[in-house]
Amino acid sequence: MLIDSNVDEVFAESKRGPAIKILGAVLAMALTALVFVGYTYLRNKHAQDTARTAASQIVQVEPKGPPQALIVIDDAMVQGAKTVLGGTVKNT
Repeated sequence: MLIDSNVDEVFAESKRGPAIKILGAVLAMALTALVFVGYTYLRNKHAQDTARTAASQIVQVEPKGPPQALIVIDDAMVQGAKTVLGGTVKNT
């Protein structure tokens, strides 16, 4: 650039109006809102599916009655590749 060149040519402004910037901002906000709404919808759908699955898997536990044996395990012994538990068993 020469010293005697026109400075206006270096800092030339866009000939487009502010409408392009406003349109871009509006489209960016619309896209952000669309992503947020989609995320919220999928999150709620997943929560409902999970709750429905968990509700169907609840098992009613009935009392089984008094115990029929008392088992006391004293120690564990390793015999080759097997582990044998030692202790006492008493019928009640």
